[in-house]
Amino acid sequence: MSLLKLGKDNWARTSPTKLGILYIALTLFVGFAAINTGNNLLYLTFGVMLSFVIVSGIISMFNLARIDVDFKIPRDVYALSSTNLVFSLRNNKPLIPSYSLTIDLNGRKAFVPYLKRDAKLKTNLLYVFSKRGWNTIPDATISTSFPFGFFKKWIRIDLGKKEVLVYPKIEKIDISERVQFLASSNDNFIRHFNTGREFDMSGAVPRLGPDVPRWYGESVAFWDGDTLITWTSNLMPWLTHGVLEHSGKMQTVEIFSPRFDGSG
Repeated sequence: MSLLKLGKDNWARTSPTKLGILYIALTLFVGFAAINTGNNLLYLTFGVMLSFVIVSGIISMFNLARIDVDFKIPRDVYALSSTNLVFSLRNNKPLIPSYSLTIDLNGRKAFVPYLKRDAKLKTNLLYVFSKRGWNTIPDATISTSFPFGFFKKWIRIDLGKKEVLVYPKIEKIDISERVQFLASSNDNFIRHFNTGREFDMSGAVPRLGPDVPRWYGESVAFWDGDTLITWTSNLMPWLTHGVLEHSGKMQTVEIFSPRFDGSG
């Protein structure tokens, strides 16, 4: 039985391909024709066609037999991002190579055209984890349509129920067009000036985001040499007596110029 060790279940599943369905239909047609006509040549043709089906099943079973699979996971894995899994396949058959193997992991596939006898080969498979946290690697399969492409035969492979810690997806944040200042007399909050952006002019006041006032407004800016010129709008109105009062329609233009000492 060790000669025909077939994956996790020691069993191979089979399903016909489109070409296989056509071939089976043609074989049955020839068989019915042979019965109806009694033609010996048709009987011989029918027998040869059936033998191809049997030979295909036997060869594909040996093609999948005695293949061990292992894999390695990168140290850092992120949700909703392609992760490169490195699969190692070893053909333990001492005399027979394997051909046209496909590893399938939850719909993600890697193709191995040729695996030498008594040899090991590595291949890469890009897999996407859909959620963060601990994830269990799902069951994988190895399939082949070798030698004639009439049938697809596959086996389940045991990957050891490994668990992978998946980190949250990394979002790229472009801060190359944002200038930040510490503001107030105590430098206790940050103002953002967005260069390279334009206000949406469709609302009551110019704004960058939703039509909702912000405590310190929203600002766009541009550089004039080493001078930063800013425009702030969409401010939260201050109507409390005793402090500087302004409506939500107030806008400001500020100019920031560097001051250099003797050393430049």
